[in-house]
Amino acid sequence: MAFLLAAASLPGSALFTLRSIEVEGARTLTPDDVRAASGLSPGAQSVFTVNAQEVARRLATHPRIASARVRVRPPYTVRIQVRERVSVAVVPYERGYAVVDAVGTVVEVTEQRPPLMLISERGRRVAWVAPGHEIP
Repeated sequence: MAFLLAAASLPGSALFTLRSIEVEGARTLTPDDVRAASGLSPGAQSVFTVNAQEVARRLATHPRIASARVRVRPPYTVRIQVRERVSVAVVPYERGYAVVDAVGTVVEVTEQRPPLMLISERGRRVAWVAPGHEIP
């Protein structure tokens, strides 16, 4: 019985505390940006308590991240692979320009026009945009 109790408590022990968060695929974001968006903190939890699907969903809410794959790598590492959105065009809006990807998701908002294709419906400006929102 004591063996079973010891075995059950092992995954939550300090031996498996998250120490390393590896990031792959980040191009415009820094690995530290991805780590921050993940909500994970080294030393804060056991790798066995990391919910990889929840972390991937959290990362996918970042305007620059199209998708994320999260893998727990015992004894103390989490590996995050991201695919970033690719900026393809700009849409004018009241305070500047919305940079969008191929499906119209706003990647960023800027006052200066980036050197990308300008898309506008008869010269009209979009009234409101925010990173992460989609412009139809």
